[in-house]
Amino acid sequence: MLLSLGRFGFLNIWPSVTKILFKKQWNNFLMIRKELEDVFIPLIQERSKSKQERLSKVDQSDEFVLSYVDTLQDLQLPEEKRKLGEEEIVSLCYEILMAGVDTTSTALLWIMANIVKYPHVQ
Repeated sequence: MLLSLGRFGFLNIWPSVTKILFKKQWNNFLMIRKELEDVFIPLIQERSKSKQERLSKVDQSDEFVLSYVDTLQDLQLPEEKRKLGEEEIVSLCYEILMAGVDTTSTALLWIMANIVKYPHVQ
């Protein structure tokens, strides 16, 4: 998804028009999005299941680590009076993961470029 992200930037311009003009690109984007959901949704459901099992136990002596997904599942949208859906949680998890990857890869590229530019630093 990260490698193909640049291919789909133009679809944001006029989504209602680009859905008609660039149907193949939209289908590719939606297919990639479906693959992303197929990976994340079982993980989110499993985390929710383990949290429910822990809450149902009387003996809670083991330590439970609160995760990012737990906070997203507990979050309620004040203006709409509803909790986030699985697709929204997938989007937020993807954004957090890719934000870390993008900045790290940019920093590494910059470091490598400067090592090549100044070989005495090696």
